[in-house]
Amino acid sequence: MTSRSRSRSRGSSSSRRSSPSKSPSRSPDRSRSRHRRKRLSSSRNVSPSKSSHETLRVAWREVKLDENNFDIWMNVVQLADQLNEADVSREVYERFLVRYPFCYGFWKKLADFERRNNRFESALKVWDQSVTAIPLSIDLWLGYIGYAREVYGSAGDTNSINCLYSRALATAGLEFKSDSLWNHAITWQETRGDWKTVSEIYDKLLTIPTMMYKSHYERFESIINFYEPDIFLSNDEYDEIMSKARKHLNLGSDECYTEEEIPETVPQGEPTVKVEDESPKLVKVRKHNPDVLLFFRSELLNRRRKVHEKTMEKYNARVGFEGQIKRPYFHVKPLETAQLKNWKQYLHFEMDLGERKRVLVLFERCVIACALYDEIWLLYSRWAIKNKDLKEARSIIKRGIVHCPKSLHLALALSALYEQEGNYKEALHILDVFDRKNAGYATIQVRRLGIQRRMEQSDSKPNYSNVISKWETLIHSPDSTRSLSSFYSIKLARFHLKIRNDRKVAEKVIKKALERDRDNMQLHLQLIDMAYTDPEFSQTRVLEAFDSALRAKFPPNDRLRISQRKLDFLEDLCYDINILQEHYEIHHSLIKEIENPDLHTRKRKYERNDRRDDDRISRGYDRRDNDRSSHASHAPYAYAGQPQAQQYYMSNGYVDQYNQQMAGGNMNYQYY
Repeated sequence: MTSRSRSRSRGSSSSRRSSPSKSPSRSPDRSRSRHRRKRLSSSRNVSPSKSSHETLRVAWREVKLDENNFDIWMNVVQLADQLNEADVSREVYERFLVRYPFCYGFWKKLADFERRNNRFESALKVWDQSVTAIPLSIDLWLGYIGYAREVYGSAGDTNSINCLYSRALATAGLEFKSDSLWNHAITWQETRGDWKTVSEIYDKLLTIPTMMYKSHYERFESIINFYEPDIFLSNDEYDEIMSKARKHLNLGSDECYTEEEIPETVPQGEPTVKVEDESPKLVKVRKHNPDVLLFFRSELLNRRRKVHEKTMEKYNARVGFEGQIKRPYFHVKPLETAQLKNWKQYLHFEMDLGERKRVLVLFERCVIACALYDEIWLLYSRWAIKNKDLKEARSIIKRGIVHCPKSLHLALALSALYEQEGNYKEALHILDVFDRKNAGYATIQVRRLGIQRRMEQSDSKPNYSNVISKWETLIHSPDSTRSLSSFYSIKLARFHLKIRNDRKVAEKVIKKALERDRDNMQLHLQLIDMAYTDPEFSQTRVLEAFDSALRAKFPPNDRLRISQRKLDFLEDLCYDINILQEHYEIHHSLIKEIENPDLHTRKRKYERNDRRDDDRISRGYDRRDNDRSSHASHAPYAYAGQPQAQQYYMSNGYVDQYNQQMAGGNMNYQYY
C-alpha cells in the first residue's frame, strides 16, 4: 500500500472515530428533518390525542348508563376542559346544565367560555338562560348585568340596561339576601344622575325585609337630607307635600322657592355629540325656602319611617327562619334533617300569610337547596293547584322530575295533572316513560289501568274488555311474584264487583288466586268481606270464608284477629247458639295457646314469625332507594315488590292503608 493510500485510510478512520458534533454533516437537510420530527412527536404527546378523545367517549358511555351520577358528570366536564376544544366543551356544558340546571357556577363558566371565543351574542344568551334556570341567583343576575353593561354600554344602549335592572329587581328583589342587587341598581341610576328613578327604587326597597334593610333606610335618609326635594321626588308626591307646606307655613307660591339656571350634565353612559363653539345647555333648578325645605324633609322622613317600622316587623318575623338556613345553594349531598324541617316550616309560615309573591319567591329559594327532595316539589305544585294554576303546577312537577327522575310520586302527580285536563294520552305517556326507565313499580300498572278504565267510563257505552285483559295479563305474568299476583287479583275482583256489578266473577277471581296463594291474608279478608256485604246474605257463605281463613297457615296473632272477627259476626248475626258456643270455646283456646305456649312451641313459633318478618322486610324494601336521585321520601316506594304497603297519591300526600289497619289490629276494614 502506498503512503498516499495509507494516509487516506487513516484520515477516513479517524473521521469515523470522532464525535458527530465535530464531524462535518454530510446532509444538513436530513438532520433538520430528524430534529423537526422529534419536536412534532413531543408536541403530540402534549396536545389532545386520540387517547384523550377515546377517554372522553368512554366517560360519555358511563354517563348514558348512569345519568344521575354526579361524579361521572364531573369526570366528563374535566376531560372536556383538558381537551380545550370549543365544540366539545360547549356540548358537555350544555348537556350537563340540562341535567343539573341549579349548578350556577357552570353557567358562569359556559358564559365566560363563549366570551373568550368571541361569541358575544351566545354569551348573552347563556346569561339569560342562567337566570331563567335560577331566577333567584343574585350572583348570576349581577354577572349578567355586568356583561350586559359592557355590551350595551359600548353602543350607548342604556335603555336595555335599565330594562335588565328592572327585570332583575322584579324577579329576585324579594330574596332575603338581594341587597347587593338593589345597591347595584341604585348606584347605576345615581351615576346617571337619575334621582327620581333612585327614589322609585328606594320606595320599593324600603318595604322589603332584606338582610340589610336598616342600611337602606339610612342611605335614603341621607339623600332626603342632602338634595332638594324636587330632584328625587315624583311630581305627584312633590305637589302634595308642597301644598301642605304652603298651608302650614302660610306662604305664597313665589315664596316657597327660587329658580336658578345651571349647565346641564349629561348622565353617565349616555351618548354625546360634541359641537364646536356650542354653549352648554342650561336647565332650571329650584332652591327652596329653608322653612319649606325643613318641612319637606320632616314630612318625608315621617312617611318613610312608618314604612320602615312595618318592614322591621316583617324582618323580625322571618329572621329566625333565615338564621337557620345554612345551605341555600344546590348540592347533591343530602340536606340535614333540621334544615329540611326549617324550610317546610318557613314555607307554611308564608303560605299562612297568603302573600302570593312572597310564597312564590320562597318556594323558588327552597327548591334550589331542596332540589333532590320530591316532597318539596309536590308541596310547591299543590300550592299552585290551590291557587288554580294548573299550568304552573305542571311546570313545577316537570322541573322536579329533572332533579328527581326516579321519583314515582312526581310521575304520578304529573300524569294526574294531565288527566285532570282530559288529556288521557299524555297522562298514559308519562307513566309509560317512567316505567321504561324505572321498571318494577306495580303502582304504575294500577294507575295506567285506572286511566284506561276512566277513559271507558267517559264513553256512553264503555267496553272494559281491554282493561280486564290487561289485569289478567298482569296476574299471570311470569314477572309477577305470588303475592303481587294476588294483589292484582284483588284489584280485578274489586273492578268486577264495583264497576261491572258482577259479584260471582269477583268471587271466582279471588278463589282462583287462593289456589295459587292459599296463605295470603288479604285474599281471605277480601273473600270474607265479599260474603259479609252480599245483598243476598248467607250465613253459611260467610262462615265458609272465615273457616277457610282460619285453616290457612297464619301466625297465631293473625289467626286470633280473624277468630275475633268471626266471633263478633256470630254474636251479631248468628241464628244457631250451638255454632256460637262452639267457636267461643275455640277462640278462648287460641287465646290460651298464645298466652301460655310450651317451650318447644314458643321457640318454633318465634322462628316462624321471625322468618316471616324477615321475608316481609326483604320483599317490602325497595332496593332502588339506595341509588335514588331524590333524598326526599324515605318511605318505601309503593308496590315495589310487596303490595301490602298500598299507597295512593292524594291531595294531601300518601296513605298506607293496609299497614295502618294491621298496626291498629282492626280487622273490620271494608275493602269494597
